[in-house]
Amino acid sequence: MATANTENRVYLFRLQVLIIDGGLLVLRNILDQKLNVQNITLSTCLSQEKPTITRLKNQKIITQVQYDLLYPPPGGKLPSTADFDITLIICLLRNLKCCGFNPKFSWNVIPNASDVSVEADIYRLKLHRNEISHISTTTGIQPKDFCLKWTEIEQSLLRLNTSVINPVPNLQQTIDDIEQSPLDLEAEERIQKEVDEWRKLEKGVEVDLKQVKVDAQAIKEEVKQQHTSIQKLGKRTSENTELIRGATNKVAKLEKQITKNNESTQKQKEQKEINAQESMATRDSHDASRPSNSSSRELAQKFCDFFIEKTENIRNDIISHSQTDCNSVDFHCSEHQEVANYLIDLASTTTEEVKQIIQKPPNKSCELDPLPTWLLKKCLDELLPLITNIINTSMELGYVPKEFKSARIRPLLKKPGLEPNILKNYRPVSNLSFISKI
Repeated sequence: MATANTENRVYLFRLQVLIIDGGLLVLRNILDQKLNVQNITLSTCLSQEKPTITRLKNQKIITQVQYDLLYPPPGGKLPSTADFDITLIICLLRNLKCCGFNPKFSWNVIPNASDVSVEADIYRLKLHRNEISHISTTTGIQPKDFCLKWTEIEQSLLRLNTSVINPVPNLQQTIDDIEQSPLDLEAEERIQKEVDEWRKLEKGVEVDLKQVKVDAQAIKEEVKQQHTSIQKLGKRTSENTELIRGATNKVAKLEKQITKNNESTQKQKEQKEINAQESMATRDSHDASRPSNSSSRELAQKFCDFFIEKTENIRNDIISHSQTDCNSVDFHCSEHQEVANYLIDLASTTTEEVKQIIQKPPNKSCELDPLPTWLLKKCLDELLPLITNIINTSMELGYVPKEFKSARIRPLLKKPGLEPNILKNYRPVSNLSFISKI
């Protein structure tokens, strides 16, 4: 059951990446192409459409953060579609006149399967995004549903890409890479955390809305009964009039509160989507800080040769200093021999000690891990005797398994802003498997 759930979660995560990365890539290119066809800059278009965008902001359709991206303060960075998320770009495509979409298209009705217009495919992407964001990340999505939704989203993206003069190059290859490439487990964990926090907040709001609706319905029934009673008696006293008026006002206040809560829920949901997209954008921008003048294979070999050479230089310096100090220091004194004898007498660890050590750190994983850390902890009772035996045998024999010495090396810039094409500006960061760090 654990393996099936893990695969279903992977399917869900790939769909999220397809919409966030693939959808953003295609829709951003459409917006840029629309501006190029009109021979107008983004700043000029936003200046002309400011009344429309201000209205959207007042209606809580555009957030303050998104509005600041469109209209930065004087002296700030000019607005760029590269800084817009998929939610903002869909909103601009729907409302900006320069985009030239069909004004009679209904953006609130699910389009027919036969409708393959640009407007219909943009709206389908929005519906898929909303649907996938509500799927539980614990159970994920079944393989059959994954294949169906993947095909629908992929076809929409490919149709949208061919609707402009200069489409995104190699889009099919990009989509295939998203479907087949290895996943970043840490990025998946961050997105799951964001979705879990949003659902927790939304759940409380939904409970309040449900209670408000129940109260409003009860009051409406009360008002209806009062009207029926008045009609039967045939008289309208001032007392009954005031009662009806008070009940009507109460219904109006409750309906107003329902509307306000709905707007608050929508705003919170959009903010959570923005936060999740910013997390993915941060990860993408971090990975993008690499030299750009080589292929992936050549770049990996260059980093490997550079770090090996650097290690050899450090090792030679250590040997050189050791030979210089060799005459004044005896490295074979009895004190060192006593230490070696002491290591032979290491006491074996217990399953309880190993269990405490495993449960203490956070659920971070490495690509070298045979299974995610959260799954290891969940199955710890079954795996604990085997892990404890491996540790004790390693200490008894004085031997560390070769798999525990392997690491995933990631080159990272030493400081932000350094030239990414100079290899000495990078430092190697080793990601070890979870078990090897126990």
